Amino acid sequence: MEKTIHNLIQKLQSSKRFLSFDEASTKQALILPILHSLDWDFFNVDEVQPEYPVEGQKVDYALKHGDFVKVFIEVKRVGEDLENHQEQLLNYAFKQGVHLAVLTNGISWWFYLPLKEGSWEQRKFYTIDLYDQNSIEIAQRFVDFLSKETCISGQNVRNAEGLYKTNQKQQVLNRTLPVALEKIFGEPDENFIELVAEKTEKICGYRPDLEQVEHFVVSHYRKTVQLSNPVGRKQKLVTKPKVVEIPSPSACCLLIL
Repeated sequence: MEKTIHNLIQKLQSSKRFLSFDEASTKQALILPILHSLDWDFFNVDEVQPEYPVEGQKVDYALKHGDFVKVFIEVKRVGEDLENHQEQLLNYAFKQGVHLAVLTNGISWWFYLPLKEGSWEQRKFYTIDLYDQNSIEIAQRFVDFLSKETCISGQNVRNAEGLYKTNQKQQVLNRTLPVALEKIFGEPDENFIELVAEKTEKICGYRPDLEQVEHFVVSHYRKTVQLSNPVGRKQKLVTKPKVVEIPSPSACCLLIL
């Protein structure tokens, strides 16, 4: 299966003709071939049911096993902005208790865990772009999340939840690291000040007083943060995902000299 889906992805990536397709053509030329390569029989409505009814509305495809819907797939024409269609799809999936949902325009594929908490965007755990990503990685992710085998076993949801937890952890770290740096350099404690003073003394033989060290650390840190923000942008430190310009304690010691 991996070889089949990989060959298909490479073939799709080699052509730009899909960019002009309408929704019906997108389904026929992109969606169904990908599902077929993942071992789904799209001629069997007990496996791939089109126009699946949900409270008077319809989802483009429901991937099924027996009486259970494993995945919802909502398709838009190639090039269409998917942002405006997240809420509708996730509401459908939530009401039906479907654990995994996909919103796609054939080129971009947005994968969701609809039953998780948070906004629509927070429930999105992965994105595939056929033209921008590596074909091997794309093929593997399709197998992980949408192959018939992984869907039937429930492994696709476990794969998705593992990635979701990793994403959530990284988001927390991105928010917290700047705060931690602010505490260390913006409000240095006595132990840190003493460490810098001792290191400075070992390097040059002179021991600075602790007030001098504290003043240098705080002022140098503030200056670095200001330089890292473009002029005219007012942005709090805690909102920045990364701060890469902050010097290490040893660098601070050297700069004192």
